[in-house]
Amino acid sequence: MAVVPKVKLPVPKLPTNAKVPWALHKFGGASLATPELYKLCADLLIAESRRGKESDGSCTPTMAIVSARGGVTDRLVTLTLTLTLTLTLTLTLTLTLTRWRWSRRRSTTSTSQSGCSTRCGLARPTRTPTRGPPPP
Repeated sequence: MAVVPKVKLPVPKLPTNAKVPWALHKFGGASLATPELYKLCADLLIAESRRGKESDGSCTPTMAIVSARGGVTDRLVTLTLTLTLTLTLTLTLTLTLTRWRWSRRRSTTSTSQSGCSTRCGLARPTRTPTRGPPPP
């Protein structure tokens, strides 16, 4: 298995007047359901970034992470599970069919003495092509 090297991600630089590290806020789907709630979240982020400005002139660098809207996460989980199940079934059927074909091929293979095999005394397998669905 290939090992993926760890990549060091860049760290955003703090503004020159920042005396505290980054503040991170996550907003879920329900908190951004309407335009009014978007505005409320924006106001909260602006207020957070200005924290400390009045007392010492600094700022708080602020980031926001927005999660999926209501119900989207559940649909993504369902889709992922469905795709995983479909892939598992496809692989299982492919392996089963491959094993069946190889077992049919082995059972229909016979040996004959011809060509070089006759001269050196070795038996050479011959194949009979198989077609159609497996027998009941």
